Amino acid sequence: MSAPITSFLTIASVVFTLEGCGRNLVQSYTREYTCIGQNFQLTTYPRRFIVNHENCDTKYPFDMIMDWQTKPSLVYTAAKAEEYYTIVMLKPVKYYETLEFDIHWMEMNVRGYDLAENKWQEASTVSEYLGPTLMFNKFGTEVFQFLIYQQERPQFTTESYCTPRNRIRFNLLEYFKRQPIQFEGPIVGLQIRIDYNREVDKIN
Repeated sequence: MSAPITSFLTIASVVFTLEGCGRNLVQSYTREYTCIGQNFQLTTYPRRFIVNHENCDTKYPFDMIMDWQTKPSLVYTAAKAEEYYTIVMLKPVKYYETLEFDIHWMEMNVRGYDLAENKWQEASTVSEYLGPTLMFNKFGTEVFQFLIYQQERPQFTTESYCTPRNRIRFNLLEYFKRQPIQFEGPIVGLQIRIDYNREVDKIN
């Protein structure tokens, strides 16, 4: 049996390490940039914009925000068929603490063969999908990050983050620590930016 997945924190980034079977695999990311790994793709609806490692961190004008109001299809072709994964969508907020985010989506217990083919047969929803805010008087740019973690085994939880109050200042690392299983990752990540300034310019 391999050694358990462990996690530790550095000042600049969150780092998760998997040790065992003669290997020491480390993945890291910063809270502002999560374009890591390959074989991961998002497709929006209805206009079918595609986000992958080649165009990660694309900035979308406000008039394209409607495509992100519906949960995108999500495929990770390198997922291992019999493993379980957690999918998270987060928004970093500048004035939050380093490990705090607004949570926009979270699915646990996604089977690898479902994730590889975008066949959502079963999963445990921790946070229902919430698209970028539809506000005409917002300024600046907001970042939305999509991350995938590998689970040690299936885990069912009663925790839910679906109300405006408990979606804010969500600490992902603390959430993982409360679970009786371990998580490896993020093994892959993508992000987009929504530019709210274009609509402001049109109003002015």
